[in-house]
Amino acid sequence: MKQLSKWLILCALLCVCAPLSLSAQESAVQEQRAGIELHNPSYDFGRLSFKGNKKSHVFYYTNTGNVPLIIQRAKTSCNCIDVKYSRRPVAPGERGEITVIYDPKKELGAFNKGIHLTTSAGQVTLFVKGEVLPKHKKSHKR
Repeated sequence: MKQLSKWLILCALLCVCAPLSLSAQESAVQEQRAGIELHNPSYDFGRLSFKGNKKSHVFYYTNTGNVPLIIQRAKTSCNCIDVKYSRRPVAPGERGEITVIYDPKKELGAFNKGIHLTTSAGQVTLFVKGEVLPKHKKSHKR
């Protein structure tokens, strides 16, 4: 009988302690992550001339996680945008930058474009917008 009660006590302790141990292990695994915080995920270029030069804007982000953050890929929604970023990991708490270059010679009118980033912290999207105006012809008076 004493053997049975010891066995029941041991089983009860295992049932109580095992989930606590697993929960602690899961928390430790979940905490080892990169995080990304965009300081301002959108930018308005305003009005641009169709015959004008390329315009650029620098987006800043911070790694809010506790392991290095890596930008793995940037995909744009048109060929009017070029994206430049460092392939080097950004340490926890450090700031990185992404430069977006827009070429107004590629299209006329209003635009609102997305830049989709794949990072070690997940996917995020930047946005640029503006309006490309046609080159005005000089009016001829008669």
